[in-house]
Amino acid sequence: MDHRRAPTPLALAVLVIGVGLTVAYAMAPRTVASEGIYVAAGAVGVAATVAGILAHRPYHATAWMLHAGGFAAIVTGEALWWQQLAAGEDPSRSLADPAYLAGGLLMALSLVLRVRETVAVRDVFANIDSAIVALAGGVIAWMAVIEPIVSDPTLGTTERAWSLAYPI
Repeated sequence: MDHRRAPTPLALAVLVIGVGLTVAYAMAPRTVASEGIYVAAGAVGVAATVAGILAHRPYHATAWMLHAGGFAAIVTGEALWWQQLAAGEDPSRSLADPAYLAGGLLMALSLVLRVRETVAVRDVFANIDSAIVALAGGVIAWMAVIEPIVSDPTLGTTERAWSLAYPI
């Protein structure tokens, strides 16, 4: 039996608005004002995600809500970053940083929960294989990204902490 439903008028409107914002952003010259279009498109994505969760009531909604929260945090980080740039401030270390980091953590947590929801049987050997691959990637990341930051004598403690937080 086919359980698909026709899209609602609201879903179609959100799709049209999202595509319109995406096209407008792609065609606009790169200015601080055009970045408002980028943030608006992200906000539409967050609203659409939350509306989809509320409309469809997935069995395990927690992962989806974490995804929406992570998406919202990243959009908030973008808005803060561009607001500081528009004010003539240096946004390289700003309030946008915690928002970006929180967004990344929430997205990662939502991914972990989604994977755990879909795996019916725990496969110990698959987990060991995954851990080996993750450790190999971690060693490469340490050598290429983290070690140069840790050993850089020009960085202060705060700069080093923020620089280390982003690769993670």
